[in-house]
Amino acid sequence: MSKFIDVHNHVLPIDDGAKDYRDSLRMLQDAVESHISTVFVSPHIIPNGKYCPTTEFILNEVVKLKEMAKDIPIEIKYGSEFQVNADSMPFIQNKQYLCYEGTDYLLVEFSRNSLYHGLIEDALDELSSNGVKIIIAHPERYFESVEEAVSKCKRWIKHGYYIQVNRTSLIKGNHPLQRKIAYSLLLEDCVHLIASDAHRVSGPRRLILLDIFNKLNLLFGKKYVEIIFHTNTSNLVLNKELCSTKSIKSGYKFVQRIVVKLFC
Repeated sequence: MSKFIDVHNHVLPIDDGAKDYRDSLRMLQDAVESHISTVFVSPHIIPNGKYCPTTEFILNEVVKLKEMAKDIPIEIKYGSEFQVNADSMPFIQNKQYLCYEGTDYLLVEFSRNSLYHGLIEDALDELSSNGVKIIIAHPERYFESVEEAVSKCKRWIKHGYYIQVNRTSLIKGNHPLQRKIAYSLLLEDCVHLIASDAHRVSGPRRLILLDIFNKLNLLFGKKYVEIIFHTNTSNLVLNKELCSTKSIKSGYKFVQRIVVKLFC
């Protein structure tokens, strides 16, 4: 089996994720057992918010984590989860964010309160004008209905942005609406990446991917999951364009919808 690359997690103990470096190391061990070979750490950067580390601080902490994890067979790369809010424009203009290491890709999140404010589109346009390739984190969290989520994500994709869904949104026990939205985005070919968004050493928010890969492989097929879990993560590392699952021709869409509705 090909190894996984996780592009969204909070294994670095500087925000609401890992509590300390001991937790970080345990999370990385979990990742190895789940066939993850590379993690892009993505700590929050919330302009003028609770978690607002400088890029220099993040880079220094990544060096520290690499040293502590040198005996764990996993590659650690830097990144960030940048929140677009009312204070984000000066941060964007001064490039106070971290794209995924070696790439022009940036993981971007919003809050529900700011989602439909005009500043969101202005900020995304500004990032794009800086040459940033935008990956929107966990859109399944932002909306009050499936229809609204699918419609907005399709518009984002038309603008050239990419969509990342959380593993936890696809497992039983999660918020029902978020799960429904997440599977609907998969069915509508609106997902480019699935990541752990890991925060903990135990419970549902662990740094693992193998379980959801196996589940989606059964539901959507090998070619579909290959694009999301391997082709697109590899393309991200190489700073190449991500692929759409629309290229996978399936005659089983109706069946997939029934199965998702009944069992997911």
